Amino acid sequence: MRGAVEATVGLPILRSRDVSWIAMESLCRQVTDFRWELIVYEDGPDRVGQATIESYAPRLRDSGCVNLVYMTVSQRIPLSHKWHAMANVAADSSVTFLMHGADDWSDMGRVARSHEFIQSGDEWVCNRSSYFYCRLTGRVVLVDFDRMTVPIRVGPHIALRTDALRRIVPVPLARGNDMHVFASVRPDRVRRVESESLCTDGACGITDRSSWFGTTPPDFVRAYAGTKSVCDFIPEDLLPRLLSYRVTG
Repeated sequence: MRGAVEATVGLPILRSRDVSWIAMESLCRQVTDFRWELIVYEDGPDRVGQATIESYAPRLRDSGCVNLVYMTVSQRIPLSHKWHAMANVAADSSVTFLMHGADDWSDMGRVARSHEFIQSGDEWVCNRSSYFYCRLTGRVVLVDFDRMTVPIRVGPHIALRTDALRRIVPVPLARGNDMHVFASVRPDRVRRVESESLCTDGACGITDRSSWFGTTPPDFVRAYAGTKSVCDFIPEDLLPRLLSYRVTG
């Protein structure tokens, strides 16, 4: 495994105590041949807490994560401030910054694949479409961001250069924080890829995606479970925990 830290995963957490394990478990299963780090920034009430996050450290080391940082503040702060703060805490040698959702599952190649794209000269990597799982209905849908009324060009599952994220000016936005980062970075080389990972229905309560899982979904929702199910993404040993959360969450 190569020497200095080459990539940083930033994981902002808000009201995700019962679901952030999805992100943490997926990061423990990454396959890399370089050193990377994880920076967790938690704000607001009802926290996961430092002890729980640090309990993953041994398994994260097995996946190449050599540095785990936990940051916290008591009040809720805008997401762009958290991205900026995490980038400035990242190792000086970090080239790639992955923006990771607290309630999302990354396939085992996401860190390595994103870093490879950034090293090749891409300045922004994100999904063209993404699979979303609804914990209450058990459905998986494929969301095509190009078919939205206002197409989303920036994500999710974003990666960019760490030094570019350090240079943004954070602003207090209630929504559109990732778009603000994109507009601030102004990347010339954007790579938009098909999803190999799984997002969830916004279990932390920030975004209401309930209409995506109904009987008459929007036009940009173009595939239902049957083509893909949660079993295609989540390892068998974790399915009981996820399904239990589907009932009680």
